[in-house]
Amino acid sequence: MDTENPDGTQVFCMPPPMAGHPMACFFEFSMMRVGNGYNQKLVAELYYQYLNVEEDSVKALFAGGETQLGRVFVNEPALSEENCLHVLDYERASEVIGSATQIGIGTCYCRHKMSHLGRACDAPMDICMTFNGAVESLVKHGVARGADAKECQALLDKAIGYNLVQFGENVRRSVSFICNCCGCCCEAMLAAKRFAVLNPINTTNFLPRVEGRSCAGCGKCAQVCPVEAMGMVSAGDPYDQRRTKARADVSICLGCGVCSQVCPSGSINLESREKRVSPPSIPLIGPCLWP
Repeated sequence: MDTENPDGTQVFCMPPPMAGHPMACFFEFSMMRVGNGYNQKLVAELYYQYLNVEEDSVKALFAGGETQLGRVFVNEPALSEENCLHVLDYERASEVIGSATQIGIGTCYCRHKMSHLGRACDAPMDICMTFNGAVESLVKHGVARGADAKECQALLDKAIGYNLVQFGENVRRSVSFICNCCGCCCEAMLAAKRFAVLNPINTTNFLPRVEGRSCAGCGKCAQVCPVEAMGMVSAGDPYDQRRTKARADVSICLGCGVCSQVCPSGSINLESREKRVSPPSIPLIGPCLWP
């Protein structure tokens, strides 16, 4: 990736690690461009076979090291006033947007790929967010378009409205990307389901707590959970043996809070994990620049 210094000199940097594959500049960027004169349907079919059918590559990416590639940002509207006091700035997608020096918006690689296979959901595609040093190069080469913080925040609100999960680079400062992920198309969420016991994604510092007495057993939380961590179990009601309630599998839960957002009875609240999860202070691939 190339960009220019203020003095006009050309410099290059490694592309940021992205959600789909370590060869992001070849895989994801080729599908973040829409309509470039090559057979994107064929490319999508080949990527799907490689990443969604064969599992060695994506397993090595998400579950092959000691440090996870990406992390989940908590669903901010789902936070209570008390929880808001315990959320640090780097845990908020809104803070990443507000503090970014540059912002780029691109097509969601995952849903674009799935659309060529007839498998895409109805979630927005023009919603992938890139920040800081990588933006200038992506805009220059047609992978993203420039945007300001106001537009980006509006897109974040839109993503939250679609019950999408904010998944970004697993680092505290200078986050280079945030994807707005669904559970049916996005590589990160699919990997979280396939390799759940290996904990391939850094979670938030929260877990959902279900109030069983008020839970109506409607199942909406289970429907929107991107990694199938929320399920329905017997409510143990002696007067209605068919009654169910929600229960979270905390061993695989990402702590995103999407389930709490959709609960019509307000029976799901977020509570702090017993052990705090912290992302690394520096990225897995640093922004090394050279002339």
